[in-house]
Amino acid sequence: DYSGECPSNAQLIDGNCAHMDGTNDHVEVADHADFDNITCLTLFIRGQNDNSNTVGQHFFGKYDYGANKREFLMQVDANEKFVVNFGDPADGTLESTTASNATVSIDEEHSYGRAYAAGVLKLYLDGIEVATTNISGAPPASLFNSDAPVTIGCSLNNGSDTFNWDGKLWDARVFKGDSSVLTPAQMLQLHNNEAESFAGQTNVFWLPMAECAGDIHYDVSGNGHHGSIN
Repeated sequence: DYSGECPSNAQLIDGNCAHMDGTNDHVEVADHADFDNITCLTLFIRGQNDNSNTVGQHFFGKYDYGANKREFLMQVDANEKFVVNFGDPADGTLESTTASNATVSIDEEHSYGRAYAAGVLKLYLDGIEVATTNISGAPPASLFNSDAPVTIGCSLNNGSDTFNWDGKLWDARVFKGDSSVLTPAQMLQLHNNEAESFAGQTNVFWLPMAECAGDIHYDVSGNGHHGSIN
């Protein structure tokens, strides 16, 4: 359901966003060299989850676990924690799981940020860095590269969507750093809609996800990484 419904306080283009059904709605962005061989990568997205989780709900990643094409994944787990997973850089099997110590409030708008720099990981909720716990392993020093697409609203199991997000998602962005990731101050600027670009950072793609019709979410970064609506 891409009805354009959104939280009343959301700052969106034309007030629109994607509302996903938790069953099979998701967005795919084709694999590209822009997403590979990256050691300094910042992800940012806004969302609102409609239901308490009995299993994890995956919402932003490049992660096909059935095919061992795990690169990175953002999810809210069954304990309502913001969780990031990484694959083993050698073979794409599960390398590490890191969770926020803070709980995510259901039915409330949040921004989620993840800044990764050569094994150093920081998680952000609503523009503020939160304390984390490594549940299994530590983030790897480099990312596994595969031909898996970027997905918004799910992860993949041998190419099929799974662990789908139930709720709203919008404003998905990826920043590729020359030698660094976005700082805590810059992450807060993103959350507050105070800045769109930063020195030393390439906005690899930016999907406002404001379209209420059609089958494409357009990349407004200018890099052509448009998302197909499924």
